[in-house]
Amino acid sequence: MPSSSALKSSVPRAPTTCGTGVCFDCLITVNGRPNQRAYLVPARDGDTVAPQEGDGRADLAC
Repeated sequence: MPSSSALKSSVPRAPTTCGTGVCFDCLITVNGRPNQRAYLVPARDGDTVAPQEGDGRADLAC
C-alpha cells in the first residue's frame, strides 16, 4: 500500500524510492539555498529551513 504520493502528479508512490534520489519530492531550501534533499543535509543550530517553493530556482529561494 503506497504511503505517499508524487508531489506534482499526486500519483500514489510506495516508500521504496525514498532516499534513492529518484523523485526529488523531499527538496527543501536551507539557509537560502534551494534544491537541497532533506535527507542529505545535516541539521545545524541556527539553520533556516523552509519547504521548497516552486521549481527551486535561486530567485525563488526563501
